[in-house]
Amino acid sequence: YGWYIASETCVATIGSLETYKRYAELMKETADKPVLTSPYYPSYAYKETSPEDRHRRFIDDWHQIFSYAKGIDICAFQDGSCTWEMTKPQTFELAEYLQEVHTLTKEFGIENWTNIETFGRRYHIKFPPIDWRLLKQKMEMADPLCTKLITFEFSHFLSPNSQYTAANLLYERYMENIIGEKPF
Repeated sequence: YGWYIASETCVATIGSLETYKRYAELMKETADKPVLTSPYYPSYAYKETSPEDRHRRFIDDWHQIFSYAKGIDICAFQDGSCTWEMTKPQTFELAEYLQEVHTLTKEFGIENWTNIETFGRRYHIKFPPIDWRLLKQKMEMADPLCTKLITFEFSHFLSPNSQYTAANLLYERYMENIIGEKPF
């Protein structure tokens, strides 16, 4: 167990730099536990730029944040903003972001996890459980580059106890394909 910086961002602003720095310092002062943050990728924040510019700016911003905010031990980027729909080009940007974060976290001695979102973003406000094929694709992309794969949010979108029937089915596919056994 450890600390979690709940603030989420994708860009280096004066406010985000100070937030990450102050939280990490305070958390390290209060207890000698690892500090985790889970920001998001910038697919929408930099939508006016080309993919090359978007990735260059992303690396520059996170280099600046990690340089300024000492004390972050684990970083688990949320992958949802890159993969909001399987048919859109953003899906394929995820592989590039994963590689960039792998290199960046290695440079700063930060453990690289990924936060795989288990809900789809096709419908405004209503987020149904993700399609199994996309979940599997995201896990396969992240596995060789990340120490751990965590998820947001199990209880609604991947749990066999969810109100969504699709979550029950997604859990079943996950168990069959990843764990190797039928859950029920």
